[in-house]
Amino acid sequence: MEDYLEAGTIVFLFSIAEWLESRASHKANAVMSSLMSIAPQKAVIAETGELVDVDEVKVNTVLAVKAGEVIPIDGVVLDGNCEVDEKTLTGESFPVAKQKD
Repeated sequence: MEDYLEAGTIVFLFSIAEWLESRASHKANAVMSSLMSIAPQKAVIAETGELVDVDEVKVNTVLAVKAGEVIPIDGVVLDGNCEVDEKTLTGESFPVAKQKD
């Protein structure tokens, strides 16, 4: 009788673990979806000042980002320095200093 109780307990615990994993996965997907919804859809090309869709930006295109704007895509600082609020990406509570490499 004791073996059945142990087996049932193990099955029960594994079921709870699977449920918790599924719940965490759904929450992570919801957070990623909300991050994608706040991402800017337009970017300003530095050389021309032209406003283009983020999907149209090619590799090595230099973009202009003003103070307070959301950075539209991943990149590097080519000139100057700044502080970037990475709270939504990393959880860092203070702005992170960025400068020309």
